[in-house]
Parts: sequence; structure tokens; C-alpha cells
Amino acid sequence: MWGGIKMWLVNRRSGLIIVMLLLIVLNRASALDISVTPGMSIPLGPTQGDGTKIYTFGGGADVTAEYIFPSVPILYTEALVGYDLMGTVADSNLSLVSVGAGTGLTFKPLPIFDIRTALAGGYAVSLLQDATGSNLFVKANVTAFYNPIPILSVGLGLSYKHYWQLPDFGASDAAIMTLYNGLGVFLGSSIHIGALHRKSLLEMRKIEIYPVFPVFYKHYETNPVGMMKLFNDEPAAIRDVQASFFVPQYMDKPIYSQSIEEIGRGEELTVPLYALFTDNILQVTEGTKASAEIRVEYTLTGSDMETALTQTLLVYYRNAMTWDDDRKAASFVTAKDPAVLKYAKAIGGLARAEGNPAVNLPFRKAMGIFESLGLYGMKYVIDPNSSYDELSQSDTALDYLQFPIQTLTYRAGDCDDLSILYSALLEAVGVETAFVTVPGHIYVAFALDLSQEDSSRLFSNREDLIFQDNDTWIPVEITMIDEGFLAAWRQGAKQWRENRTAETAAFFPIREAWSTYPPTGIIERDSDVTLPDLGTLTPRYTSTLDHFVELQIKDRTLELQEEIRKNNNPRLINKLGVLYARFGLYDKAKNEFQRAASANNLSAMVNLGNLYYIDKDLQRAVGQFERALELDPDNPAVLLGLAKANYELENYGSVKDFYSRLQAQNPQLASKFAYLTQKQTDTARAADISMPDSVLWDE
Repeated sequence: MWGGIKMWLVNRRSGLIIVMLLLIVLNRASALDISVTPGMSIPLGPTQGDGTKIYTFGGGADVTAEYIFPSVPILYTEALVGYDLMGTVADSNLSLVSVGAGTGLTFKPLPIFDIRTALAGGYAVSLLQDATGSNLFVKANVTAFYNPIPILSVGLGLSYKHYWQLPDFGASDAAIMTLYNGLGVFLGSSIHIGALHRKSLLEMRKIEIYPVFPVFYKHYETNPVGMMKLFNDEPAAIRDVQASFFVPQYMDKPIYSQSIEEIGRGEELTVPLYALFTDNILQVTEGTKASAEIRVEYTLTGSDMETALTQTLLVYYRNAMTWDDDRKAASFVTAKDPAVLKYAKAIGGLARAEGNPAVNLPFRKAMGIFESLGLYGMKYVIDPNSSYDELSQSDTALDYLQFPIQTLTYRAGDCDDLSILYSALLEAVGVETAFVTVPGHIYVAFALDLSQEDSSRLFSNREDLIFQDNDTWIPVEITMIDEGFLAAWRQGAKQWRENRTAETAAFFPIREAWSTYPPTGIIERDSDVTLPDLGTLTPRYTSTLDHFVELQIKDRTLELQEEIRKNNNPRLINKLGVLYARFGLYDKAKNEFQRAASANNLSAMVNLGNLYYIDKDLQRAVGQFERALELDPDNPAVLLGLAKANYELENYGSVKDFYSRLQAQNPQLASKFAYLTQKQTDTARAADISMPDSVLWDE
């Protein structure tokens, strides 16, 4: 019987078939290693009667198939085939062919280094000269492996083997004797078959993909479109971890999250997902779903690994928004839309060219654009299915917001639609805007580019103004289009005062909001935007502007005139002239300045020079300033007036002299007129301050 077993094991053809079948089985496994451990054998026993060892040094090799338990990667089982050859003192050789199984433990102190210990046993066939025998054996070994690449380990080990010779079949009374025992020192190499095709053990858990709002498609490049947790169930730490998110329908390529240097074995980490959508997503006019692929790439002990899965992405319609953050509405403020630019610049140009040039230019532009919307036929219409009053109270309710081009086309909108349109038109002509929100309502404020001190000189009632960010703002109730700009301003100011006191008002500058929610435009092929008749708009605008001036100076004029009647003081007369001048009533201002200047009032002389400068009567302006200079050679207002007038006359030597003296007297004032240090080229003129705005009225 034992001879037959021996012949079967040593038969080459049968052995080759066994090896091929073993490789096929192993190649279909995902947690199997094949180890080959050739080495040298050091005999310990048995010995002859005189104590001499029977065997001399020898060698051999084991081929081991090891199955690693995925759920308990520290534990593995093994099957082995081995061959050992030992010399004897009798100049003959002992051959041992063994087959067995065992179990072991693996420890991984470093990602690329592991230590394995194993205990195995089984059956062996021995061949000594012409005699064969049946044997049992046990084997214990410890091996230190280095893993240069995931599919291969090399190492050095120490083993102990013990073989017992079984009695011949039928000789039950014979004793079991030790055939051989000894130590082995071997070099090992282990091929990780499973690593050739094994699946990633990195788990993507608790994946949350947020619904996408097309209007914020630029926002998702730097703000997460979703979150997930990565759990490293690999047998070692993973490095250079990158997660990507890709929606083929709306993205050109995947966008990667920031690389994670390392995730330890058994560690869980939260990872954000980002998306770089194309503007194709703005074509979504009805809510839809799309497939999104999440892919995670990483390295495991030097080898590239990846895992992926597909998720469903909900894409809302392009006009959708929730009011969990009021700044989101800034994405609809498309100031660079061609139709918006065309409309705004036409009206802004009219506001600059017509009416009182002494009034603050942003104020005039805002007034002109507001009045034009009424003439354009814009209407305030409450949408019962999309009311800001109701939807703004919920952080999750979807609201339908119109883009400016849509509101211009429809000529109607609710408070948020009209606020977005008015803000876009003003931003298109360089006027900074903000959203003002109060409970159940949103409207607009615009900046004057004036300090509190300067605005107090221009406006009679500070309660009608908002002071934010070192600027002065005008609140406008945009829904009151049919009632005119001044009424809309009064109502906007009233709402601000009441809700500011109750601490229920909020203020959101559009340009700051754009840094988080960039503007997003759409193309409306069927848009119908025609400018209102400018010939009709001009008198409407100038009449409103004149009425504003009258309201601002009426009470202050009467008060000053009453004081002058009581006390004909040149200072008060000059002050009245300044009031007229600040609102462009230059003829009235000139009369008052001449009255005060006749009494040698220095301020009135300076202000007369300013009037001549505005009229571009530059020689007369210089003469007036020089007269004032004789009275006060170091007066900053006089020095500034002379520098500006000579600049317009191209007397650059005089400009340099007077500007240097101004810098010495008032560096802060001089810095506001730095253009005077350059020669008057076309570039310098383009950057120059307009004449009325550059005048420093001396009270």
C-alpha cells in the first residue's frame, strides 16, 4: 500500500496535474498566497548507539498554499507539499516527500513587513536506499517577510521538523520511532495570488448626495455636493487617498477631493465630494435624475487600488432655490447678461448726461433705472405658488426665482424677482447693491460711495439712510414701481428702521455674496427686451431729481435765510451758498458767494473759484484762488483749487508746486487727488475725477 502511494507521488505526470489543478483553484481565490521556502536542514537526531548523529546537513523546499481569513486577517490556514534530502554517515541519502496542513498567525508591525508563525502536520513518504517507509510529521516555523510590492513577499525563516516512522502494515506490535528531527534555515518567497485580482476592502459608507441646484453649478467646485465616510478594512494603512465625483451628463471630467495622506487600518474618515458642472446643467427646466459615479483611488503597500459605485443624483430645475441662506439669491443677479447690460447702460448713460450733475452719480443712476422700469411696463405680481413671504420661512421649501432676463421678458415678477432685476441693472453700471430682508419680504439697497460725513451734507434726513461697511446706502422698496422712486425710498427706509429696531432686518451685500454664490446666467432665445422711450423717460427722471433736490434743501434753506435776516453774517451767507452749490444750483450759489466774498470771507473766495472751475472758466478760477492765497498761503482748499485749475491749463510746473504744498499741509486730502501728479494724457483723463465731484466746498 505504501509503495503505491510513493509511486503516485513521485510520478511526474500526476504531480504536474496536481500542480495545475492547485494553481487553477488558487487563481480563483481572493485571499490565498503561495509560498516557496527553499532552505538548509540542520539535523538534531536521532543518533547511533555511540552518540553519533545518523544524518548530516541537507536541504529541501516546501510549497505552501495559505488561505487568509478576510474577517480575521491575523489568522490563516495552509496546505503544504515538501521535499527534504539529508545525507547520512553511511554515504546514503534520505528523501522525504511530505503532504500536510496546518494553521498560523500573521503579525504586521509595519505596512510592508510582517511576521508569520505556523504549526503543521501530515503524512510523508521516506526513501532510504531502496527501502520506502510511511511517516507522520509535524512542523513549526517562524518567518519574517518583507513586502516590496503587494503581490510578492520575500523573507527569512527558521523551522523545526520532526518525522516519525510508522510500522509496516499489519505489524501492530512495532513501536513508532523517530525517523528524523532537525532545524531548518530558509529563504522564503510568497506570491499573493489574490492580490492579482482581489477586490478593494475599502468601504464607502453613509453616502449622502445632496440635490443639485443648477443655478449654483459653479458653487459646487469648492463646496461639497455630497459627503461620505471611508472605512479602511484593508489589512494595512492606505495612502494617497483621493475620491472623485463624476456625472457624465453634466460634467466634462471627474473632480477630485483633496488628497488624504493616510487612512489607518480600521480607521473611518469623512470625505467631501465636489463637482465641476458645465453650463449644460442650466438647460434643466424640469427636475430630473442622473447617474453619478463615485470613485476612490489609493495605494496599498505601494500598489494602486480603487473602488467605485454609482449613485442617483437629483437635479432641480434651473430656477429652483431654497431660502436657507438668503445670499443664494445673489447667483441670480446676472449683471453681465447682454440684455441686462444693454438696458442698464442706456439708462445709466442718460442719468449721467441729464439732470443735475452735482447730485451723487450712483444716486442718479439708481433713480433713473427705477423710473425707467415703470415706463417699461414692469409690474409687481405676487405668485401664490412661489411667495417669498411663505417660502422664506422654510429652509427646505423650493422657490421659483426668475433670472433678470426672464423678468425683463415677462415684465412682471414678485418681490424677489424684482429685487434681483434691480440689483443686476445697478451692478451692470457699477453701482454696488445689497439685499435687505425683513420678515416675509426682500428688497434692495444701493451704495452711494459716500462716507457718513459726506452723506450728511447731502441728505437732510439721516433716518432715510443705511450706514454699512463705511458707506452710505439707500434702501428702495422695489415693488412700488408705479409710485415712483422717492416713495419707494421712503418705504424702504421705514421698513429698515422698524425692523432694525426689532433686530429682524438683515443686510447682504451682493458682491460679498458672489464670493460664495457666483452669478450664473442663462440664454433666453425668445427674449423680448426693448428699451423704454428715452425721450419720454428724460423729463420723468429730471422731474423726480429736481423734486428730490427741492425736498433736501427746502427746510435747510429757510432755516439759514432766517438766521441771515437776524444776523447778516458772511459765514452764514457762504454756508447758504454751499448748500445751493452741493445740489447744483450754481446761479443761486454764486450770488451768495459774491455777497460773502465782498466782505473778504476767505471761504466764499475759495467757493467762487470752485464755481469758475466747474464752469471751466479756468483763468478766472486761478485769479480767484490766488486772491484767497494772499489771505491764507497755507489753506489746503486754496492750494487744491490752484493745483486743479493749473492742471486743466496744463501748467504742470505750477501744479507740482501747489500739490507739494498741499501734501505738506494735508497729506490725506492730497492722496485723494493723486492724478495731479501725472501729466494730462488720455489715460489720466479717463481716470480723472469729474469736476463737480472733485470740488471741495469750503464752509
